[in-house]
Amino acid sequence: MNTHALSRAVRSLYFRRQLAKSTPTLEAAIREELASRRLPTALIAGFLVRVDGSELVIERAPPVHSGQLRLPGVR
Repeated sequence: MNTHALSRAVRSLYFRRQLAKSTPTLEAAIREELASRRLPTALIAGFLVRVDGSELVIERAPPVHSGQLRLPGVR
């Protein structure tokens, strides 16, 4: 690994560690919002979000054609 690549790797690792520190706070905020709305599952910005026991699960939602109508009772 040359000096430039090593420098880039160190910067990348530093910033990823900084981002990882904020993960628990973000997860707690999402959990609280789902609980306050009494939603076991929510579709948010193209992601399906749900709390499974103690784990917050976030999955990409399947794409829906923009012209498709929503079914009654489905969020």
